[in-house]
Amino acid sequence: MQLRCMLGELGCISVSKIFGIPTVQNSLDPDGKPLDDRLIGGAKRLITQLDWHARAMKNHRQAHGVPT
Repeated sequence: MQLRCMLGELGCISVSKIFGIPTVQNSLDPDGKPLDDRLIGGAKRLITQLDWHARAMKNHRQAHGVPT
């Protein structure tokens, strides 16, 4: 969530979906697998939104180029 502030200052667009894990040390097993099924759903929603934004920006860049 701290990265959102910095990205805004750099002129980047961040996705609106927030996926915070307040106690990550207690949320994953030693192999990195989630201990709570809510983590899977939250990550999927965030990645889906990020993928949508990336595709939209790519399509717009191809159609209109980049500002100079």
